[in-house]
Amino acid sequence: MADNKNLNTENTNIREENNEVDNLNENVSDEALQENTSENTEQKQTSEDTTELENTTKNESLNNPAETPTEVVKKVEEEFNPADYENKTREEILDILAKLINQYPEKEIKKNVLHIKMLFEEKTAEYKAELFQKRAEERKKMSEEESENTEQEDLPIDNLPEKLAELLKEYNQKQKELKQQEKERQTKNLETKKAIIAKIDSLINKPEAFGKTFSEFKEIQAEWNETGEVPQNETREIWAEYNRAIEGFYNYVKINKDLRDLDLQKNTKIKTELCEKAEALTELDDVMEAQRRLQKLHTQWRETGPVENDLKEELWERFKKPTSVINEKHQEHLQAIKVQQEKNLESKTYLCEKAEEALNGEYKNNAEWKKASNLVQKYQKLWNSIGYVPKQYNQSIYDRFVTACDGFFNRMREHFDIISKERVENLKKKQDLLNTAVENMHRDDWGNATRLFKKIQEQWKNIGPVPRKHSDKIWKQFRVACNNFFERRREYFDKREELENNNLVLKTQLIEDIKEAKIENRENAVLKISEFQKRWQEIGYVPLKDKERIVSGYNTALDKIFETFGIDKTKRINVKLDRKLQTLENADADKIKAEIGKLRARIDEKEKEIKLQKNNLGFFAGNKGSEQMKLEYEKRIKHTEREVAELKTMIQKLEKI
Repeated sequence: MADNKNLNTENTNIREENNEVDNLNENVSDEALQENTSENTEQKQTSEDTTELENTTKNESLNNPAETPTEVVKKVEEEFNPADYENKTREEILDILAKLINQYPEKEIKKNVLHIKMLFEEKTAEYKAELFQKRAEERKKMSEEESENTEQEDLPIDNLPEKLAELLKEYNQKQKELKQQEKERQTKNLETKKAIIAKIDSLINKPEAFGKTFSEFKEIQAEWNETGEVPQNETREIWAEYNRAIEGFYNYVKINKDLRDLDLQKNTKIKTELCEKAEALTELDDVMEAQRRLQKLHTQWRETGPVENDLKEELWERFKKPTSVINEKHQEHLQAIKVQQEKNLESKTYLCEKAEEALNGEYKNNAEWKKASNLVQKYQKLWNSIGYVPKQYNQSIYDRFVTACDGFFNRMREHFDIISKERVENLKKKQDLLNTAVENMHRDDWGNATRLFKKIQEQWKNIGPVPRKHSDKIWKQFRVACNNFFERRREYFDKREELENNNLVLKTQLIEDIKEAKIENRENAVLKISEFQKRWQEIGYVPLKDKERIVSGYNTALDKIFETFGIDKTKRINVKLDRKLQTLENADADKIKAEIGKLRARIDEKEKEIKLQKNNLGFFAGNKGSEQMKLEYEKRIKHTEREVAELKTMIQKLEKI
């Protein structure tokens, strides 16, 4: 039976992909506008002059993480290249998935996990299709009898889809935990950044030496840069507060213009590099990846301080241009995804309708059930290859398809459960026929035995198939028993034909001997006739096609002797009967019983003949012109009555043996 668990894992992660598509539809230009505003605020400090701070800027580090998420993704792609998955088995693919989940952050392997899931489901569908094809080919190679004895058998249990579901469940759980941790971390970061802003505010009018205060300020800035993201809805406000505190501190310390110019030059260099990176992203074919990288560049832009005033607008316009290009591509990509999802919805709706047709179909026999099963599995394979639908229809369309498929396979299972019970009964019936064949395969009463074997063979065909695990064995045993009997029968009749041909030669020669016999008197004639009859009986049967001719020749030759020596009919018959009795004296009871049965059959035939002759005799009553014909019929009737009497005498003698 088809196994339908390959669909059950799809629903677990399908929402996650749609959420990703929706989340990627963010427009980074709004953030960039805020960043540009904060830059204008910081730019006001370019005229400040504080010479004692010249060496303190060397400790500033705006963006130098140990290993960025992009680098992690790159590392994953290098170690787990999706192109390498195609030639791997399902077991190997699951091992890769387990390794990814255990070794790398969930957020950075999402693309790999989705790819592995879809590839696994495709390979599972191919595995089932190949299994059904293999069984179909096996059935084609069977003989007609073997094919009839072959039953529908469930597919082997496939535990791999369950293992995939467990791994995806583990992955999703880690995602939930990660999101919760991220939420808690962002909340904690928000409190940390509020505390940092408070520290900056506390530096103003601090009585310590200015150099020490500025060093402390730089340490606070470094702490700010090292602190991670805050909740999205708090981002604008916290940055505004941070920029306000920075502006207040710069107004307080009145930074040295040369030192400030050095800081502006450094920021200009950083933002120029960010512009170049943004421009390079416009050539990237992967629109989603370009959008993700662009967001990271905007974060770096925002965290970088102000630039030289005459380059501010120029750099911002340069940075904004590739941002607009990538955003436009991103929006087009999202729109294309939506269009494709609508098409996918149409395709999956059609598959739902076809699956429901299969569910409600009427099937007359196992072949039609198997044909429908192959179609439903084809629908499942197509379903997995189509892709996602709009989020609002995702659950409903999935539930509709799974309900139809599960309903069909449940109906099919119930059908074959009934068939299975019938096949157990068929097995009992065929076992009885097998026992009959084995018990009778050594019989040599060829007529009755042959009729028996043909009868049980016909019954075997009409019984129907048995459970598959017994099918080949019981069929081979039955075939061996039948073949044993018919082979013995063939060998017997091959030898019998040769023997009968030899008997024909011997009986032909006997007839010639009878014709040429030199008999001196009546007594010698009776002895010779007995001798000839004994030889005739000892020779045995001749071919059926020659029987009438050879018997006629034999009787004619004997009758000539009877007539030559004046031996009457009664004496002739008695001689024949005595000869017959002599041959049966040592016979077993069954053979004597069979001979009596033959004699009774001949008596029945003769009595019917007498009755018919008497009826014909009635037609001649009162007809003067038919006296001669009447006498002839009366003569025949008397002769036939004598034969009946002789046959009855023969039966009486046989019964005394």
